Amino acid sequence: MTATGHGDERAAGGAVVPRIGVGATAVALVVMAALAWTAWPDLPAAIDNDESGVGPHGGTTPRGLLVAAMPLTLVGIGALFLALAAVGHTLRPHLPGALRGSARGTRAAGDAVMASMALLLAPLHGVLVLNAAGGDLPVALVVGLSVGSGLVLLGLLLPRVQRLRTPEDGIGLILARNARPTGVAVAGVGAVQIVTVFFTDDVLLASLPPLLLVPAMFGAFVWPFLRHGLRMRAAERVNRG
Repeated sequence: MTATGHGDERAAGGAVVPRIGVGATAVALVVMAALAWTAWPDLPAAIDNDESGVGPHGGTTPRGLLVAAMPLTLVGIGALFLALAAVGHTLRPHLPGALRGSARGTRAAGDAVMASMALLLAPLHGVLVLNAAGGDLPVALVVGLSVGSGLVLLGLLLPRVQRLRTPEDGIGLILARNARPTGVAVAGVGAVQIVTVFFTDDVLLASLPPLLLVPAMFGAFVWPFLRHGLRMRAAERVNRG
């Protein structure tokens, strides 16, 4: 491990904590709690799933479960990343260089994912709770904007995260070389999601753009190898000429 990596771990005081991600999670939980507190008196004891869009059709969801679902999901994601950071800190000295990464890269990855999830789940929680309490918020618009913004943020952060991993060989180098096109692909899908919600208020249509992530990320992974092959062919043609 490099001297920079050692200094980074000492500064972190042990296991790497994604402070920005934890902060974003805390802010989102406060917002969720405030929305739940505001809407609670107007929530029926059991919410019709056909109206809320939560749970199986024809059934009902207790208001306590509706209010707690998104906050608990966000807390679970945060706890998972903190646990992974602790495990990664413990195992890092025993991993091959290709998988080891760096403490800064681990923290940045946690920050990116946790902040993106906070940006996604807080608006979704607000729409579900306030609409169940009698509101009429545009579900497709709010959810689409939150999903799109989360994807754009994640796409912008991916290249920075991968640069901080300081890979030495193997799969680490492959991921590093693909970080920028992958980030562009993810952010591009997020932009498509944001644009889509301004042209339709149908929830199903507005939820389709994330399906583009699979072909977009596959294309981003293949592109550097394809570009390298094209350059090699061009160089061969020049040499023949």
